[in-house]
Amino acid sequence: MISINVTPNDILQMRFAFSPLLEACTSFHMLRKGNPYPSQYLQWIDEALRALHDVGLPYMEALLGGNSYVPDFLTPTPTAPGVDFEEDLKRLCATPTSIIEDNLQLLIAIAGESDIRKDALAHPREMICALVEELRTYWDYTLAHHWSRMIAILENDILYRAREQALYGASDMLNGLHPKFGYKDGNLFIDKEWKWKFPPPCVAPDFHYDIAGQGIQIVPTIFSFPKLYWQISDDYQPMFIYGARGTGLWHYAEPDDPEEALQITMGVGRSRVLYALMTPRSTTELAYMLDITSGAVSQHLSKLNQAGLVESSRSGKRVFYRLSQRGQKLIDVFN
Repeated sequence: MISINVTPNDILQMRFAFSPLLEACTSFHMLRKGNPYPSQYLQWIDEALRALHDVGLPYMEALLGGNSYVPDFLTPTPTAPGVDFEEDLKRLCATPTSIIEDNLQLLIAIAGESDIRKDALAHPREMICALVEELRTYWDYTLAHHWSRMIAILENDILYRAREQALYGASDMLNGLHPKFGYKDGNLFIDKEWKWKFPPPCVAPDFHYDIAGQGIQIVPTIFSFPKLYWQISDDYQPMFIYGARGTGLWHYAEPDDPEEALQITMGVGRSRVLYALMTPRSTTELAYMLDITSGAVSQHLSKLNQAGLVESSRSGKRVFYRLSQRGQKLIDVFN
């Protein structure tokens, strides 16, 4: 059991964020871990493996691969939701050399030496340049075309957690993030034991941390499910990484058609939008799912909002729509 002491102010200032670089690293780590894969990722995994056929990514293999430890400089704590991937890469390039060297030494101690790891330690700045190019290639081949839909899932999760915190308090929200993660009496708990060996001169991490005053970032991801990850170091703000609700749903199935009576009453377009909002979604997401223009979606949403059937909320730069109580009752009547 790992415990982390926090103050009420840390809990009060707790923030949510996510990162495309983190998604790239966790997804590649999953690919290289191999079978058995969680079922909700199988379609993407098949697509990604075909896209990466004959694509060499030697630095990603050496630093991420299937290793138990992922260097912290590859997963810097995100500071805001939805940062652009290129901005993440700029931040990676700006990592101080001392952090890179310390992380590489720990990786070698845990996972063993290899020619690329030794070369990376000897030439850290050159390694970062090569790694950034590989990450960009990997992103373009496997995730870039999914990112807008992944953002919708991540922001939906943040919206859900924020609502839970507002209704029931931070303690209940934290205790609901993951079965192995909890909060009680000023301490965060992770039900996890160290499985790594730390040969000298590396020092094994403690089982108890005191991060009072550093603040906490809570980070949902698409590709961490069902695992819980955490990162506490002197170099980055503490963060806890958990699987967002609805992982796997960026591969949309065509939504069910509304009941014929509802289509007759409201019209086909408007009823399909209403029916799709049984899960909160953005205008862009609705347009993609329903294969209509964003302009048409906006017109339908405007009318539905005037009728009191939907309501909206903002998360970052995006606006999400969901059924109002009246809208849910209407669907229940026709179903």
